[in-house]
Amino acid sequence: LFHAQEYVKVLNEALEMAGNASPEAAEAIAKINEELELDYIREDFDKLLNSMGEGSGRIRSIVTTLRSFSRLDHSEFKAVDLNEGLESSLLMLQNKLKPNIKINKHYGNLPLVKCHAGQINQVFYALIDNALDAIDSSKKPGELTIRTASEPGWVTISVRDTGTGIPAEIQDKIFDPFFTTKPVGSGTGLGLSVCYQVIVQAHGGRINCVSRVGEGTELIVEIPLTNQRG
Repeated sequence: LFHAQEYVKVLNEALEMAGNASPEAAEAIAKINEELELDYIREDFDKLLNSMGEGSGRIRSIVTTLRSFSRLDHSEFKAVDLNEGLESSLLMLQNKLKPNIKINKHYGNLPLVKCHAGQINQVFYALIDNALDAIDSSKKPGELTIRTASEPGWVTISVRDTGTGIPAEIQDKIFDPFFTTKPVGSGTGLGLSVCYQVIVQAHGGRINCVSRVGEGTELIVEIPLTNQRG
């Protein structure tokens, strides 16, 4: 793109010099200008190239995010930055971040955590996705708050929404396979069940739910820093 910009710049300068050299050249250049729309090239080509540059930059960012999210290069347990995983999950769900949803991020200074990054990112994705759906179901503006913190032996990740909330009588069922609070056809009931398997069974951690109808839900994930599996 840089070389194309330089080429157009030199071409414009050459045409101006030729036009100033003789009336005949100026007339010929004016005709070429009309046929080839050189005015457009002079005025808008830089903007077009800049847009192409920005577009390619966004593509690189998306590819980097997808790689970070899936962690294809980290198929085994490896020390990773969980805050980075949360950011990747948010970017993956960007199409669901509506203007009436405020995002609050409070990331603590976390140590690198030894885990299966691809699985953990799937948990983050599911928790944030559920939170956004809950806010959307409330039919009113809401907030999604993500917090991370480190304490001796553990890191804590909290995903809280101001959505519809979960009735107390079914809160102990939300981690059961195929159980869902979403309308028929809107959910498989596997999201939180998989989260439980990944956090508790695969990583020796904990996952808990705090919810009140009409106020919202908070899912709290705790991952140990010591005696990790893998």
